Amino acid sequence: MVNPNPDKSVRPDSRQWRAVQNYLSVALRLFIATSSHYDPLVRDYSVVYSASRLKTKEEYALDEHFKAAQVAVQQDTWKSNGIENSMQYLQNLFEDTEEF
Repeated sequence: MVNPNPDKSVRPDSRQWRAVQNYLSVALRLFIATSSHYDPLVRDYSVVYSASRLKTKEEYALDEHFKAAQVAVQQDTWKSNGIENSMQYLQNLFEDTEEF
């Protein structure tokens, strides 16, 4: 989990601490709401395009960015940790237990 209080200046039992813990909750919910049907981090980028449709240079570059993101979030371990998509990964990361 991300430590929202690395300098320990905010007390864990304070109202300010709860605000620190939830500071990205609005952004998290917006991300979840807008990307529920498009999740590039669960896609298999090893699949080759058919001969009738070759990737453009831009598509290839975008795929490379998504592959790097998959490595950064250790996407290959998600299944063994019960994580099926980016939404669940972020909820786990930010200890967000709200159901959608």
